[in-house]
Amino acid sequence: MPRSSTTSRTAPVSGVKSVKTSMTRSLREGALYLLGMLAIVLFVALYTYHPSDPGFSHAGSGEKVRNAISFAGAYFADSAYLWFGRPAYLFPVMVMMAGLLVYRERENPEPLQKGVFALRFGGFLATLAASCGLATLYFSSVSLPGTGGGALGDAVGNGLSAVAGTLGATLLLLAAWFASASVFTGVS
Repeated sequence: MPRSSTTSRTAPVSGVKSVKTSMTRSLREGALYLLGMLAIVLFVALYTYHPSDPGFSHAGSGEKVRNAISFAGAYFADSAYLWFGRPAYLFPVMVMMAGLLVYRERENPEPLQKGVFALRFGGFLATLAASCGLATLYFSSVSLPGTGGGALGDAVGNGLSAVAGTLGATLLLLAAWFASASVFTGVS
């Protein structure tokens, strides 16, 4: 008799762990699908940006919205290009990377480590700032509401250029980009 009571006590615990592991795995897989679709929506909104669409930087021309994601896409693209310029395309990449990071840990029943996410997010912000600075220094802003690197790139790129010259700013921004991209992606 003692064996059956011991067995009955441990069986539900392992069953609960199995259900918890299965649920965690399903939630992480769902997060990958959700974040993957969000990344596609953000990319399409940026790709189908049109200067005559309404946005935060202007009211629009009154014509039909041309952005494939409608008004929400037009406003997102306009504000992203205004603040970050062409490097705004890093946002869909970041969202997709977050989905992959969550999914990659699907076999791990433990909660995701917040420190890892914070470090990766910091790497993303530094990569974005360096990209914006480089874009301001080297790319034009044809059909964009701001500079090639947006307002952030204007502050970072032109600020560093004023202090260290164009070559010095470029070298510093490239070093920052490589270091922060390594932290952001986890690839060394």
